[in-house]
Amino acid sequence: MARLFQSLVLLAASLVALLVAGLVGACGETSVTLFPRSSEGPPLSVTYLIEGGAEDRLSSLGVTIQDLRLMTVEDLAAGADGISALPVPVGVELIGLEGRAKLLTTRYYGGGTYTHVRVDFAPGPPDARRHDGVRVDWAEDLPESVLLELDAPFVAQHGDSLAHGLVLSFDPAESIDGPVAPGSFPFSGDGSDGRLVFRPVIRVRTLGAGERVPADDLWGGLLSVSEDERVITVGAEVERTIADRPVVTAVLLQESTLLLQPDGLAAPGLDGLSFDASLATARFLVRGDFISGGPGYQAQMVASSVQLDSLMPASASDAAVVLEARIAGRTVDGRLTVRPIEVERGAALAAPILEGLEDPAAAEVNVALSSMVLTSRGELGDRDDLRIGMRVKLHFASFALEPFEATRVLVQGPPTHRGVLLASQPGQSIAMLRLDADAAALQGGLVATEETPVAVVPSSLFVRLDVEGDPFLFASQLPSGLRAVVRGGISGSPLLPGIESGEVVLRPGRFHGSVTSVQSVDGESGGEFHASVDSIDAPFGGDTVAPPFRVRVAEACVFEGDALTRTEFFERFEQLAPGSRLEVVVSGIGTETPNQVTAYQIRSRVL
Repeated sequence: MARLFQSLVLLAASLVALLVAGLVGACGETSVTLFPRSSEGPPLSVTYLIEGGAEDRLSSLGVTIQDLRLMTVEDLAAGADGISALPVPVGVELIGLEGRAKLLTTRYYGGGTYTHVRVDFAPGPPDARRHDGVRVDWAEDLPESVLLELDAPFVAQHGDSLAHGLVLSFDPAESIDGPVAPGSFPFSGDGSDGRLVFRPVIRVRTLGAGERVPADDLWGGLLSVSEDERVITVGAEVERTIADRPVVTAVLLQESTLLLQPDGLAAPGLDGLSFDASLATARFLVRGDFISGGPGYQAQMVASSVQLDSLMPASASDAAVVLEARIAGRTVDGRLTVRPIEVERGAALAAPILEGLEDPAAAEVNVALSSMVLTSRGELGDRDDLRIGMRVKLHFASFALEPFEATRVLVQGPPTHRGVLLASQPGQSIAMLRLDADAAALQGGLVATEETPVAVVPSSLFVRLDVEGDPFLFASQLPSGLRAVVRGGISGSPLLPGIESGEVVLRPGRFHGSVTSVQSVDGESGGEFHASVDSIDAPFGGDTVAPPFRVRVAEACVFEGDALTRTEFFERFEQLAPGSRLEVVVSGIGTETPNQVTAYQIRSRVL
């Protein structure tokens, strides 16, 4: 390590000096100490992360963020735009980021009280595809911008050395109104012609000290190595088009961090990482968690694995392809059928080829015995670890004809299966799942037909409802007709398939409507009200089919929008001015009582 560090000192010093000069010019400060923080540096640095989420009817959903602007109280009062954070627009694949966060930028700020962040979008509609590969037609373009209030203001004074992590969390399912395909859900749709409308629902939160967020795979060039051999600093390539403007990121190494050579073999330490390119062009692939509250100004990661990447040296980076996809079929000899989600790198080469396939939603990929497989746990695996339903990132040294030869496979998570819960015997802990017609397990032959139920033994007595607050419900008391996602491998015969110890996540029902009357504001249910219904965006299960609905407010219900507490919500309705109404988006589950909903999340707005 000492030899490597000594050889890096001069190079790293020059590279960091250039980066610091650029950052200083951007933020207007006279000096910046990248690592560690000190009172001589900028009062405030903010690392921006973005999270995506699930939308069961779509395989991909991409937006382009034009800029991020942190705003002070004075900016809002004066109608000013605040301070720009992004040097150029950044494309984000939201569904591909389910359960992970993408690094956008780190920005340095002077003293002030910062209360809001504005997300500016590039003109045009989102870029989305259904699971059959058909591109979605949108009724409207994205809004120009969305203004978000911070959960707690950033108050910085000269002499401070504050560093915050800010997470922008998109909720694709809540953001979309209208049908993706006829009969997919019982939508009425906001688009006058029945097409989709995308109204971004974004939540913003500040990371607490030491809080971790699972990170999307991060690529970057090596800038420096600390003398204690515990930290490497990389220039993260947030967007391929701005590789010359990397985001300085400190990567913290642990005893458990897996260090890999380009061929996938474990290295004994950084000295064991051999590479062909010079240090100036060497690039690393880092997997792990972002962490907040560390000693540095820059973004920081705790690494589960670090691999020196000679697959894409700077001189040939445009010729390499990284494809994120879901496995929809596999054979014993390593042949995969995959559904493309996003061409993460090399889109200019790969996108036209994929579009020209006989079935763009089913690409054939070969994984050789020599191909490197890295599991979602950060461990070395092999092609036998790959399962139908897994989301993976496939790396290709060339990309011309099927079957495309993958040199590296990075597993993003366990097999995932979507569908609708069927009625089960009362008190049973086994759930029956009817898969969606476009499920990968059907295409891959793991399940015989759409009508073949999959028996699911949950890994716990409780299952999570996918709303803010993540409430847990008894697995034995779930209403039939509710949508669910199960994570785990399918075993058994195609006629009697099952999932043992599956992680079950319930998708909530959701409707848009208005409060019409209040029955109670307290009691065991936490309050009840009646609501008219403009559209049902996702099924509630149970006997909830014909509006208007009676809504029971769960004790764990989360309130958003114009009312942030249970008390505020009922007060907003009682204090409505003549001609006004309380519009709501209610997420929850159905009950055995006809047309009654138990609400676990209510977003409200006074109109």
